[in-house]
Amino acid sequence: MNVRKKLWISVFIFSFILLVGCSEVKEVKDMYTASTLSDQIQKIMDQADSIAKKDQIEVDKILAADSNTTDKKKMEQALADFDRLDTKIIPAYEKILNQAKADLQKLQGSVTKINAKEVKALGDSTINSYLKMIDAELAYIAQAKKSSALQRDFFTTLQKGNEPTNAQIDSYNQDIVQYNKVFDSLNASIDSFNADWQKLVQKAGAELQQ
Repeated sequence: MNVRKKLWISVFIFSFILLVGCSEVKEVKDMYTASTLSDQIQKIMDQADSIAKKDQIEVDKILAADSNTTDKKKMEQALADFDRLDTKIIPAYEKILNQAKADLQKLQGSVTKINAKEVKALGDSTINSYLKMIDAELAYIAQAKKSSALQRDFFTTLQKGNEPTNAQIDSYNQDIVQYNKVFDSLNASIDSFNADWQKLVQKAGAELQQ
């Protein structure tokens, strides 16, 4: 099973900030410091990642179904899992990511109005890398949809007692390679975001010590 890298979580607690609702973005007058800005990004991150991480693990688990199985019950379970993946897991996964993307884009519009150059630069780079990470995760979902359709066809062939064709086997193997490439790209985007995020949080910590 592929393992999605962890997001670097801020250890700072900004108790002087009150946010109501995960999608709410405060006015720009409240966002002139790295502290307030990082707290808003953290809020979006916490809401999105708590669901996305769980869904990603479930997606990866389902798409790791044993293609060499001869057990009819396991074949039936795999096909049922593909249905659940397509109708429940992926739609919810996409929804939370698109909501996070919309929240970030709204926040990004406010960051452009910040006068403090260092905070503005850190905010821009962090939000941009977060958006790229979301795009990489949406690309992963798009690949998961393709993999689900391909594996559904493969397991349907097995369930009928037929041998997969050479073309099906080739497609299956090629899909595994592509799936892993997309997953690696997702992890690379997490690394990039974590690097930018850490700089913003360090700036926030320095502010609190002043």
